[in-house]
Amino acid sequence: MIAMAAWLLTLEIACGHGDLHEQISRITSQIRQSPLEVDLYLRRARLNHLHQDWAAASADYQRAETLAPTLDAIRLGRGQMLLAAARLEDAKSELDKFLTKVPLHVDGLITRARVEARLGRPRAAGVDFLRAIELAPHPEPELYLECAQTLSSIDAEHTGVAIGVLDQGIAKLGNLPSLGVPALDLEVRLERFDAALARIQRLSTTSARRETWLARRGDVLMQAGRVHEARESYHASNQCHCEPAAPRKDSPSNLGSGGECSTKAHNAVARPNIGRPKLIHHLWTLQICPAFIAGTEKDDERLPCRRYFGLRSRS
Repeated sequence: MIAMAAWLLTLEIACGHGDLHEQISRITSQIRQSPLEVDLYLRRARLNHLHQDWAAASADYQRAETLAPTLDAIRLGRGQMLLAAARLEDAKSELDKFLTKVPLHVDGLITRARVEARLGRPRAAGVDFLRAIELAPHPEPELYLECAQTLSSIDAEHTGVAIGVLDQGIAKLGNLPSLGVPALDLEVRLERFDAALARIQRLSTTSARRETWLARRGDVLMQAGRVHEARESYHASNQCHCEPAAPRKDSPSNLGSGGECSTKAHNAVARPNIGRPKLIHHLWTLQICPAFIAGTEKDDERLPCRRYFGLRSRS
């Protein structure tokens, strides 16, 4: 087990340097001199894998297996290569055999989880991801995220479990936006709006872009139906966004921060495929609905903001 882990580490280091063609040529020369060295075939198989030469990689794994039929690393490497080549059932078969002999191998569990996810078996994939997180001494943020994405694709109950996985990663690695933002999105999906707002508050404390989080807070409040609070949050975001910046020597004197803000807002609203809450914010930022922001719209049904929001007149 220790020898196999050392081999994998050496292999990753080797694959991180130099041109693939040069490395393959160098190892091929070494194989000519030492044709019975299993490690050389495994290294070249990995390089051919990275080069996406599946036939050459398969041939190297086959030769390595002929020389060392009981070496577990061959099945793991071949399983990873078959996943990359989209031969998913073959990859699953190899990884099942590998994990039968080495059931606590983190990379093996992660690779099989990815195969299962691509085969449309998220429950089985989730089990492997959770086991890998439990066993990994230092899980990377991507592992928590991949596990959460898989679990949340199943149903609402597993979406709650996915949030717990992300929280586990946050507790271990810190308040990372790469974990906090997906957790926030899942809270909103489950309509846990208070929990989502609490996450926004925590995430905003580590961000220099206060206006971004005020806008996101407005999005969540709007989805929760708390229109008055959403309006206040969007207005606060707009105020932050348009605060005068320190003048620069190379800036024309006739270009103030308000013009910069308007340009940014115009560019934002011009982007295609933005979500409804985002569009609401951008409409407000453009000041299409200044009366609505100020609370003085006087119930005019013709205001574009009232038509877009689907708001009725107060009578």
